[in-house]
Amino acid sequence: MAHRRKSKEGSSYPSNWRAIARAVKDAAGWRCIRCDHPHDPKAGRTLTVHHLDMDCGNNAWWNLAALCQSCHLKVQNKVVMERPWVLTEHTNWFRPYVAGFYARKYLGIDLTREQVMARLPELLALERVHVLGVVAVDRPPCTATHPATAGEELSFAHRDIRVVGLGWYICEWCGIGWRSLPYTPELVPFATGGGV
Repeated sequence: MAHRRKSKEGSSYPSNWRAIARAVKDAAGWRCIRCDHPHDPKAGRTLTVHHLDMDCGNNAWWNLAALCQSCHLKVQNKVVMERPWVLTEHTNWFRPYVAGFYARKYLGIDLTREQVMARLPELLALERVHVLGVVAVDRPPCTATHPATAGEELSFAHRDIRVVGLGWYICEWCGIGWRSLPYTPELVPFATGGGV
């Protein structure tokens, strides 16, 4: 018998859950985002809303997936948002959701679906960067000037620098982030903002 994942302890549905679930289904056009099957209870394809992180109190858009019952059961037992995923690409339907999750997990920011879609490759790269230390450069830095951060010299111009932990920095103005790599004292740019 397969192990069933359960909702996170202490989480509960909000009082307006029905309205939230309906809005998620409306946004999906009343079709499963995974298999594209329409809502069809007679065929056993009732559209549901799944909390991808199993926390029914977390109703961020990236955590709510409109899935038919069949896909819901498959996804519920396999998708673990907190599990590092670096060796293969995420499936197309899942990419926007996990990218929104990565924006919160690694950058500490909540982005709209539109913002995530505009930054999708960059946000998806955050997991590899964090887990493997891979750095990607996708766009030039902004032209704004800023004071050096924590006494470090920067080879390019940024302003409104914020330290986001573990050697990570982000420019609040343009959204480009980077980390100070342990094997070199220079800062290597890493694209986390803007459109690619």
